[in-house]
Parts: sequence; C-alpha cells; structure tokens
Amino acid sequence: MKAAAIVALLAALVTGHAMDLPTSKIDPVVASYVQNASTVPSVVVEFAATPAFDASALARLPRPDRLATITTLLETTARQSQGGVLELILDALTNDPTLQAQSYYISNRIFLSHASASLVLAIAADPAVSLVRTAIPDGQLLGFVTSPIQNDATSAGNLVAWPIERIKAPSAWQRGVRGANVVVGTIDSGVRHTHQSLNSTYRSDHGWFDATGGASPSPIDYSGHGTAVTAAAVGGAPAATWMACAACQNGRCTERAMTACAQFMLCPSSVEGSTAECGLAPHVIVNGWHTDAASWFTPVLVAWNVGGIVPIFGSGVTQQLVDGVSPRQCSTVAGPASSDLALAAVPTNVGDSVTEFGRFGPAQEYRVKPDIAAPGNAVRTADASADDAYIVRSGASLAAGYTGGAVALYLSAFPHATFEDIFVALTTSAARTKSVGLRCGGLPDDSFPNNVAGAGRLDISLALGVVSAPPNNLMSAKVPTATTTTDSPSVLVGITTNAPSNGTHDRNATAAPTDTIAFANSET
Repeated sequence: MKAAAIVALLAALVTGHAMDLPTSKIDPVVASYVQNASTVPSVVVEFAATPAFDASALARLPRPDRLATITTLLETTARQSQGGVLELILDALTNDPTLQAQSYYISNRIFLSHASASLVLAIAADPAVSLVRTAIPDGQLLGFVTSPIQNDATSAGNLVAWPIERIKAPSAWQRGVRGANVVVGTIDSGVRHTHQSLNSTYRSDHGWFDATGGASPSPIDYSGHGTAVTAAAVGGAPAATWMACAACQNGRCTERAMTACAQFMLCPSSVEGSTAECGLAPHVIVNGWHTDAASWFTPVLVAWNVGGIVPIFGSGVTQQLVDGVSPRQCSTVAGPASSDLALAAVPTNVGDSVTEFGRFGPAQEYRVKPDIAAPGNAVRTADASADDAYIVRSGASLAAGYTGGAVALYLSAFPHATFEDIFVALTTSAARTKSVGLRCGGLPDDSFPNNVAGAGRLDISLALGVVSAPPNNLMSAKVPTATTTTDSPSVLVGITTNAPSNGTHDRNATAAPTDTIAFANSET
C-alpha cells in the first residue's frame, strides 16, 4: 500500500471522516493504540487461508514424506496469504529499525513488535487478513509442589517408583515393549540433558530449540520444570528417545514462543535454523504448560494430528487455596487440554483418587474432559539442580508426562497407530479411580467416563491388549472441517465429543486448521 494511502487511513480514523476502514478486523486493544496514533507494542496478524489436507493421500506416504508434505502445504498457504503483508512490513522496516516481525507457517500468523498505527491499519486493510489482535495472555507452566529428597548412587534406577508401577509399565517392558523407535518431544522450560536419567536417551540430531529468546545452543532448563516432566515421560518408556523445545522462562510462556516450539516439533530444524528434517519430528509431544483459551492453538493441533503426532497436556492446576487446600472445581479444565484434538491428563495420588489441585471438565459444549487420569502427586523425578539430583514433585504436567511415556510404549508396539487408535486403547482399558464425590457436567465421578477422571486411571498393560493385532497401517487421522467465529474469523471451532455411558468415546471432530509461514524458520 502506498504511503499516502496509509496516511489517509490513519487520518480518517483519527478525524472520524467517512471511509471504508478495516477496523472490524482490529481487536479493541490494538484499536485503542491506533486511535491515538501510537506504536502498538505487540500485534498478532491472523490470515483467513487454511490448507486443505487430504488425509487419505497423506496416509499412504511414509512418515518423513507425510510430514514434509504437510509442512510444504502449510508453507505454501502462508506464503500465498501473507505476501502482501510481508511486503508492507519490509517497506516499514526500511524506516523503522525498532519494528520486529516473525512469521510462522504452522498457524499462518505473523507476530509484530513496535508496529506503527499506520502499519497496523495497512495490514488490516489487506483482504487476506482476518484479524489483527494482541497476543493471548502468556501461558503458564503447570505449577509444582516440591519436596527435595536425598541423592543416592542408585537414584537413576530407583525411578521405577509407584507411578511407573501404577500405570503397569513394567508389565509392558516384560513383553519387550519399552518405547524403542519412538521419540518423545517436550515443550516446556527446557531440559537438563546431562542429568543421569536423561543423558543416554537425548536425541541430539535436530533435537533442541530455544524459543525463549535465550538462544541456548544446547539444552538448558530455565526453571527445572521441563527436566522433571521429561524424566517422567522417558521413565515409563526407557527405550524411547527425547527432544525438547524451551518456550517458558520464569514460569511464563509467550504465544510466539509456544508457536515457534510447535513449528519446530512439526519439522525440526538444526539449532541455528539452517536445515530442517521433518522426518525427525517426535511421535508424541508432552506439553507442560497451559493457557486460559484453547482455540488459538487449534491450527497447531490440526497439523500435528494430520502428521501423526500425538499431543498431550495436563488438565491444568488450580492455585486457589481454601484452608491451605485447592478446592476441586468443575468447568476449569485449561486450554489447549480442553481441545478434542489433544489428550488431557488429570493427576492422581497413590490412593487412585484425583488430586485436589487438578482441573476438571466439562470443556466447551459440554465435551467430556479430561480424557485420562495418571499419577501426578508426590512423584519422584529428576531435579535440574544437578546431574544426580532427584526431587518429589506434584502437578498435572507429571500426569501428562506419564501419559506421554505410555503413548510411546503403545506406538513402539503399534507404530502405525493413529491418535484415534491410541485414544480408544487408553480410554477403554483405564482402571476406575476412587470417587471424590464430585459431579461435573451432570456426570458423577463414579460413572465412567466423567468430567473428573475421564475414562479412569491409565493402565498401559491393558491398553496394549485392547487390540489383538496392530491397528491399520494406514493413518486415519480425522481432518476437521472449517468453521469460523464472527468475532475471530481465523479461529476454528466446533470440536465436539459425545461420551456414551458405556465407557467409549465418539470423537467426531468438527474443528478446523489455519497455518503459517516463517520470516525465518523456527526462530526466536
């Protein structure tokens, strides 16, 4: 757009002169900056275009080719839809060195910092743009309750503790199922890769990215959270390898960093971003963070799902205390755990009851959430303070970690299993948890599935026996159909789950994708 046209747009908005302004595509917070002709500190630009995934065709491709094809389609969609806006940004950069921009193909969004009001108006006027908004409130790491324990020479071996026994992982090991040929990814605060419980299973080839801005060339843990979660995951699947992306510092995770990590996981790049190998993507991703909203992450979940990557989240952790105890509350499940395209795990204690600090369903549209319960209270796991340090922690992210390890075991036994296969196997084999007397969404917690413990407590040994033969070798990922909201045209909604009382789930996803390219690759 010519400079004169940009000035005219801004003048019309400030003076109130009649003109066809694109203000309907600008959220109120950004609009307030624009009306004052101020620089906008942070802007996210969403685009209407979404890729059309052919799940049947993708299913016939070897995994590396499938992931590369998905990535290429996302990049093409983003490049075609973002071209006009990127040109505007490049022009603006010549006169404004404070402007910063980063484009991501996985969500088809551009993140801007220090954008002028005139640039924001020009961007909103582009017909390919669906929304110009502020970033979502920072995500948060799923908090821990900690209690240090004494180190000892056999600490690494002692990780086969009650959570591992409770989910019946040793039974799977005895059958030769230990997670071989499966990669577990974590998006968290990073990982101390030299820890004795983790150093031998780190997949260093395209296995690390720091999206926090710290740009550490090798794995680092900014808070210790990711080390504990990753150790829980590979503790249950000792032959699996792991990779990681740091999205969170000081307990906070920005939308841009979480998006960068999500893109890295879909098609991992080298540390400096020079090469990408989509075939090195993880098979399962454990996310140790949560946000209040879920729909903003839908484009990522769609891309992962079509690529055969299983996303796992903790159901959330409540911080509200009454007499020193977190009250169990319904309809509090966090995003993106509340999405039908993610597995949500709620933490349990050694007595097989859900913990008081967990978050429960139902999710939107009375969707049953969480999906599964797993150990997450008083869990002994790796401590990032030293290579031989261990600690007792409690949190929903640990439940997600143990669930991730169980999924790795399942994929080791059945390499072509889909998200749907895994969901059915885990939920139809789950053990009943003890009732805590909570009724959420009209479902009592002693009837399964319910909105407190989902299908019940994870039992991977039984899950492996749910099918007598490996699932269909062809991927059968459900590619949602696109629907949009009136307030946010690029947000795809409508995922529903019907949960019959017979303990099975009918997962009819009716959501949709949106996707992004990059000004650089998976960058900070």
